[in-house]
Amino acid sequence: MLLEADALEVRLPPEQALSIAKDSIQKKYWRKYEIVEIRLFYTPFWAFNYDIHVEGARGESGRVAMNANTGELNPYVVDLLGKPVRKSKETTADYQCEVDPAAVTLDEAHKVSAVKIAGDLGLKPEAVSTSGFYKVYVPFWRVWVNVKDETYQLDIDSIYGFPLGFERVPFREKTWGEVTTETLQKLKTPKGAAELAGKAAKELGAAAAGKKAQGFWAWLFGSKLGRQIILIVIVLLLAWYLLFARR
Repeated sequence: MLLEADALEVRLPPEQALSIAKDSIQKKYWRKYEIVEIRLFYTPFWAFNYDIHVEGARGESGRVAMNANTGELNPYVVDLLGKPVRKSKETTADYQCEVDPAAVTLDEAHKVSAVKIAGDLGLKPEAVSTSGFYKVYVPFWRVWVNVKDETYQLDIDSIYGFPLGFERVPFREKTWGEVTTETLQKLKTPKGAAELAGKAAKELGAAAAGKKAQGFWAWLFGSKLGRQIILIVIVLLLAWYLLFARR
Protein backbone atom coordinates (compact mmCIF):
# COMPACT_ATOMS: atom_id res chain seq x y z
CA MET A 1 0.00 0.00 0.00
CA LEU A 2 1.38 3.40 -0.99
CA LEU A 3 1.24 6.20 1.61
CA GLU A 4 1.48 9.96 1.06
CA ALA A 5 4.24 10.28 3.70
CA ASP A 6 7.17 8.25 4.96
CA ALA A 7 6.54 5.28 7.25
CA LEU A 8 8.99 3.60 9.60
CA GLU A 9 9.90 0.01 8.83
CA VAL A 10 8.40 -2.95 10.66
CA ARG A 11 11.05 -4.95 12.53
CA LEU A 12 9.06 -6.82 15.16
CA PRO A 13 7.18 -10.02 14.17
CA PRO A 14 3.68 -10.53 15.61
CA GLU A 15 4.83 -13.47 17.75
CA GLN A 16 7.27 -11.22 19.62
CA ALA A 17 4.63 -8.51 19.99
CA LEU A 18 2.27 -11.06 21.54
CA SER A 19 5.00 -12.17 23.94
CA ILE A 20 5.54 -8.55 25.04
CA ALA A 21 1.79 -8.09 25.50
CA LYS A 22 1.46 -11.23 27.60
CA ASP A 23 4.47 -10.30 29.73
CA SER A 24 3.06 -6.82 30.34
CA ILE A 25 -0.34 -8.23 31.34
CA GLN A 26 1.28 -10.73 33.71
CA LYS A 27 3.21 -7.91 35.36
CA LYS A 28 -0.21 -6.62 36.41
CA TYR A 29 -0.65 -9.99 38.20
CA TRP A 30 -3.33 -11.29 35.83
CA ARG A 31 -3.23 -15.04 35.27
CA LYS A 32 -6.50 -15.37 33.39
CA TYR A 33 -6.81 -13.20 30.31
CA GLU A 34 -7.56 -13.64 26.63
CA ILE A 35 -5.76 -12.19 23.64
CA VAL A 36 -8.73 -11.35 21.43
CA GLU A 37 -6.93 -10.11 18.33
CA ILE A 38 -3.69 -8.67 16.98
CA ARG A 39 -3.41 -6.51 13.86
CA LEU A 40 -0.81 -4.25 12.32
CA PHE A 41 -1.77 -0.56 12.05
CA TYR A 42 0.10 2.39 10.58
CA THR A 43 -0.68 5.46 12.68
CA PRO A 44 -0.05 8.96 11.28
CA PHE A 45 1.78 11.55 13.42
CA TRP A 46 2.55 15.22 13.00
CA ALA A 47 6.11 15.82 14.19
CA PHE A 48 7.11 19.44 14.83
CA ASN A 49 9.33 21.84 16.74
CA TYR A 50 8.19 24.09 19.56
CA ASP A 51 9.65 27.16 21.30
CA ILE A 52 8.67 28.62 24.66
CA HIS A 53 8.70 32.39 25.05
CA VAL A 54 8.33 33.56 28.64
CA GLU A 55 9.26 37.10 29.57
CA GLY A 56 12.14 37.26 31.99
CA ALA A 57 12.98 33.57 31.64
CA ARG A 58 15.22 31.53 29.39
CA GLY A 59 13.33 30.09 26.44
CA GLU A 60 12.92 26.36 25.90
CA SER A 61 12.89 24.50 22.61
CA GLY A 62 12.14 20.93 21.69
CA ARG A 63 10.38 18.49 19.43
CA VAL A 64 7.12 16.66 19.92
CA ALA A 65 4.76 14.42 17.96
CA MET A 66 0.99 14.55 17.81
CA ASN A 67 -1.11 11.55 16.92
CA ALA A 68 -2.92 12.70 13.76
CA ASN A 69 -5.74 10.26 14.45
CA THR A 70 -6.50 11.10 18.10
CA GLY A 71 -4.83 14.51 18.54
CA GLU A 72 -2.82 13.29 21.56
CA LEU A 73 0.80 14.28 22.11
CA ASN A 74 3.19 11.34 22.20
CA PRO A 75 6.72 11.91 23.57
CA TYR A 76 7.84 8.35 22.77
CA VAL A 77 7.36 8.80 19.03
CA VAL A 78 9.75 11.79 19.08
CA ASP A 79 12.47 9.57 20.56
CA LEU A 80 11.63 6.89 18.01
CA LEU A 81 12.04 9.32 15.10
CA GLY A 82 15.55 10.08 16.33
CA LYS A 83 16.62 6.44 15.98
CA PRO A 84 18.32 5.03 12.88
CA VAL A 85 15.20 3.47 11.37
CA ARG A 86 14.65 3.03 7.65
CA LYS A 87 11.67 4.79 6.08
CA SER A 88 9.53 4.10 3.04
CA LYS A 89 6.30 5.38 1.55
CA GLU A 90 5.09 1.80 1.16
CA THR A 91 3.66 -0.37 3.91
CA THR A 92 5.29 -3.72 4.62
CA ALA A 93 4.56 -6.58 2.26
CA ASP A 94 5.20 -9.16 4.99
CA TYR A 95 1.95 -8.68 6.91
CA GLN A 96 -1.59 -7.54 6.29
CA CYS A 97 -2.05 -4.05 7.66
CA GLU A 98 -4.46 -1.17 8.06
CA VAL A 99 -3.93 2.58 8.16
CA ASP A 100 -5.43 4.83 10.81
CA PRO A 101 -7.13 7.87 9.24
CA ALA A 102 -5.55 11.27 9.75
CA ALA A 103 -8.42 13.05 11.48
CA VAL A 104 -6.22 16.06 12.36
CA THR A 105 -5.26 18.04 9.26
CA LEU A 106 -2.09 20.10 8.95
CA ASP A 107 -4.04 23.33 9.47
CA GLU A 108 -5.70 21.92 12.59
CA ALA A 109 -2.35 20.68 13.88
CA HIS A 110 -0.96 24.22 13.53
CA LYS A 111 -3.90 25.60 15.51
CA VAL A 112 -4.06 23.11 18.38
CA SER A 113 -0.39 22.16 18.86
CA ALA A 114 0.57 25.27 20.82
CA VAL A 115 -2.58 25.00 22.94
CA LYS A 116 -1.81 21.39 23.86
CA ILE A 117 1.83 22.06 24.76
CA ALA A 118 0.91 25.16 26.74
CA GLY A 119 -1.72 23.17 28.63
CA ASP A 120 0.82 20.49 29.56
CA LEU A 121 3.31 23.11 30.77
CA GLY A 122 0.79 25.35 32.52
CA LEU A 123 1.43 28.28 30.17
CA LYS A 124 -0.71 30.52 28.00
CA PRO A 125 -0.96 29.44 24.34
CA GLU A 126 0.65 32.66 23.15
CA ALA A 127 3.83 31.69 25.03
CA VAL A 128 4.33 28.74 22.65
CA SER A 129 5.20 28.81 18.97
CA THR A 130 5.40 25.75 16.70
CA SER A 131 7.06 25.11 13.34
CA GLY A 132 8.55 22.51 11.01
CA PHE A 133 5.54 20.22 10.77
CA TYR A 134 5.85 16.98 8.83
CA LYS A 135 3.81 13.79 8.72
CA VAL A 136 5.20 10.34 9.43
CA TYR A 137 3.53 6.95 9.85
CA VAL A 138 4.53 4.71 12.75
CA PRO A 139 3.57 1.01 12.59
CA PHE A 140 2.12 -0.54 15.76
CA TRP A 141 0.96 -4.03 16.56
CA ARG A 142 -2.45 -3.35 18.03
CA VAL A 143 -3.49 -5.96 20.54
CA TRP A 144 -6.94 -6.37 22.07
CA VAL A 145 -6.87 -8.24 25.37
CA ASN A 146 -9.80 -9.24 27.56
CA VAL A 147 -9.23 -9.00 31.30
CA LYS A 148 -12.06 -9.68 33.74
CA ASP A 149 -14.73 -9.14 31.05
CA GLU A 150 -13.19 -5.83 29.97
CA THR A 151 -11.41 -5.46 26.62
CA TYR A 152 -8.40 -3.15 26.39
CA GLN A 153 -6.66 -1.89 23.26
CA LEU A 154 -2.88 -1.90 23.54
CA ASP A 155 -0.27 -0.69 21.03
CA ILE A 156 3.20 -2.20 20.72
CA ASP A 157 5.75 -0.28 18.70
CA SER A 158 6.71 -2.63 15.86
CA ILE A 159 10.29 -1.34 15.66
CA TYR A 160 11.64 -1.75 19.21
CA GLY A 161 8.69 -3.39 20.97
CA PHE A 162 7.82 -0.59 23.39
CA PRO A 163 4.31 -1.17 24.82
CA LEU A 164 1.85 1.73 24.97
CA GLY A 165 -1.53 1.85 26.70
CA PHE A 166 -0.85 -0.76 29.38
CA GLU A 167 -1.46 1.82 32.10
CA ARG A 168 -5.16 1.40 31.30
CA VAL A 169 -5.08 -2.22 32.45
CA PRO A 170 -5.71 -2.35 36.21
CA PHE A 171 -3.61 -4.36 38.64
CA ARG A 172 -5.21 -7.54 39.90
CA GLU A 173 -5.42 -7.48 43.67
CA LYS A 174 -3.40 -10.40 44.98
CA THR A 175 -4.94 -12.78 47.44
CA TRP A 176 -3.85 -12.96 51.05
CA GLY A 177 -2.15 -16.28 50.40
CA GLU A 178 -0.20 -15.07 47.36
CA VAL A 179 1.21 -11.99 49.04
CA THR A 180 1.99 -13.81 52.30
CA THR A 181 3.79 -16.62 50.44
CA GLU A 182 5.86 -14.18 48.37
CA THR A 183 6.73 -12.11 51.44
CA LEU A 184 7.79 -15.16 53.44
CA GLN A 185 9.94 -16.39 50.56
CA LYS A 186 11.78 -13.08 50.44
CA LEU A 187 12.20 -12.98 54.21
CA LYS A 188 14.05 -16.30 54.08
CA THR A 189 17.16 -14.57 52.72
CA PRO A 190 18.97 -11.47 54.01
CA LYS A 191 18.95 -10.05 50.49
CA GLY A 192 15.18 -10.50 50.15
CA ALA A 193 14.49 -9.02 53.58
CA ALA A 194 16.74 -6.05 52.81
CA GLU A 195 14.95 -5.56 49.47
CA LEU A 196 11.54 -5.54 51.15
CA ALA A 197 12.71 -3.13 53.83
CA GLY A 198 14.36 -0.84 51.29
CA LYS A 199 11.33 -0.67 49.00
CA ALA A 200 9.00 -0.16 51.92
CA ALA A 201 11.18 2.65 53.28
CA LYS A 202 11.32 4.26 49.84
CA GLU A 203 7.55 4.19 49.40
CA LEU A 204 6.96 5.39 52.94
CA GLY A 205 9.29 8.30 52.26
CA ALA A 206 7.48 9.08 49.03
CA ALA A 207 4.15 8.94 50.83
CA ALA A 208 5.46 11.31 53.51
CA ALA A 209 6.53 13.69 50.74
CA GLY A 210 3.05 13.55 49.23
CA LYS A 211 4.03 11.41 46.23
CA LYS A 212 1.80 8.62 45.00
CA ALA A 213 3.05 5.05 45.22
CA GLN A 214 3.29 3.03 42.02
CA GLY A 215 2.39 -0.51 40.94
CA PHE A 216 2.57 -3.18 43.63
CA TRP A 217 3.39 -0.60 46.30
CA ALA A 218 0.31 1.44 45.42
CA TRP A 219 -1.73 -1.69 46.08
CA LEU A 220 0.23 -2.56 49.24
CA PHE A 221 -0.22 0.83 50.89
CA GLY A 222 -3.57 1.70 49.36
CA SER A 223 -5.70 -1.41 49.89
CA LYS A 224 -7.11 -2.90 53.08
CA LEU A 225 -5.52 -6.28 52.36
CA GLY A 226 -2.19 -4.61 51.62
CA ARG A 227 -2.18 -2.81 54.96
CA GLN A 228 -3.00 -6.09 56.70
CA ILE A 229 -0.02 -7.67 54.98
CA ILE A 230 2.20 -4.83 56.24
CA LEU A 231 1.11 -5.63 59.81
CA ILE A 232 1.90 -9.31 59.27
CA VAL A 233 5.37 -8.43 57.96
CA ILE A 234 6.03 -6.21 60.98
CA VAL A 235 4.99 -9.01 63.33
CA LEU A 236 7.17 -11.53 61.48
CA LEU A 237 10.16 -9.21 61.53
CA LEU A 238 9.73 -8.62 65.27
CA ALA A 239 9.42 -12.35 65.88
CA TRP A 240 12.57 -13.03 63.82
CA TYR A 241 14.46 -10.34 65.73
CA LEU A 242 13.39 -11.64 69.14
CA LEU A 243 14.09 -15.29 68.29
CA PHE A 244 17.29 -15.07 66.28
CA ALA A 245 18.86 -11.63 65.99
CA ARG A 246 19.33 -11.15 69.75
CA ARG A 247 21.08 -14.47 70.28
